[in-house]
Amino acid sequence: ALALNEHHADGWLHRGGLRTNLGLARMGKGQDPAQAFAAAETDLDRAAQLQPARPEVWMRVGTLHLSWGLRRIEEADAGARFGRALDAFGKALALVPTAELWKNRAAAHSNVALWKMKRGEDPEASFAAAVADCAKALEMNPRLAEVHRVRGAVHGNWANYRINRGQDALESLAATVTDFEASLRINPDQPELKQWVVQ
Repeated sequence: ALALNEHHADGWLHRGGLRTNLGLARMGKGQDPAQAFAAAETDLDRAAQLQPARPEVWMRVGTLHLSWGLRRIEEADAGARFGRALDAFGKALALVPTAELWKNRAAAHSNVALWKMKRGEDPEASFAAAVADCAKALEMNPRLAEVHRVRGAVHGNWANYRINRGQDALESLAATVTDFEASLRINPDQPELKQWVVQ
């Protein structure tokens, strides 16, 4: 279909999504997803050119670059990938704000914070942005177990950062427990999380 009509945004979007999923599948098998992700980037950039006011396009662009950044989190260029993810999720939120988009942008902020920690940079602002985006998601739907889990993990990583710097982390640790317990109340079928709370 793409060869017949290069202005067909749905085709570019669909193929970009498939290529992103292919890259994720390769990551899951310990293989290099770069070729699949690069092809997905070409397709999704074309879809964004054709339909820049379509939230789904930016959602997929953001998901691609978030995944690509995670793959390369040990590398300097991961920051650029996370930056593109944040930009794409921001564009989608400007069009149609949803709890899922707030959660996804929170995940991007959280990974920027972890990337900064690995590089010896200050992650405080990125941790705070992740917490703020989770709060926005929970304003829209307070019964999202996954968002509570994401925010709990952010607080946990923030606490570790502060502990390693000899700073007071009690508030962050308490927030971690509160969010994990909230997530378990909504969805008790999370054995790893339950084990963490019990410990």
